[in-house]
Amino acid sequence: MDGELNRCIALYAALMLEGTPAEKAAYYSDVKKAYSIRSKAVHGGRPSIDKLEDGYRTASLILIRLLARCVEIGRVPTVAEFDQAAVPKTLYKAFDRLDFSLHPPLDVCWAPSSQPQHPIAGKLLNISRYF
Repeated sequence: MDGELNRCIALYAALMLEGTPAEKAAYYSDVKKAYSIRSKAVHGGRPSIDKLEDGYRTASLILIRLLARCVEIGRVPTVAEFDQAAVPKTLYKAFDRLDFSLHPPLDVCWAPSSQPQHPIAGKLLNISRYF
């Protein structure tokens, strides 16, 4: 679960920050690295002082940029907005044509929300908007 959360946070940061595809890929990678260092420290690992300082610097710089972006757009985007930005509209249209009665939603929700999730697509594609 922690790896999935790491990936999701990194993806949302990359989507929110402006830049070229290469810059967005770098944001994604930086967030994943910083989150990994944080996870090790929180869950009993012993990252070196250098790694902790590097993770702190990286996370601080990214957080400043994310907060500035929120001020620029005047709000914090919703999870639904991030999800729509992450998944091409053509994929949404493809899901409209699928018959989900063959694969009912799982009883266990993979995401922090209480919304039903597709059992294969998982966390990033909230399909409740289609029903």
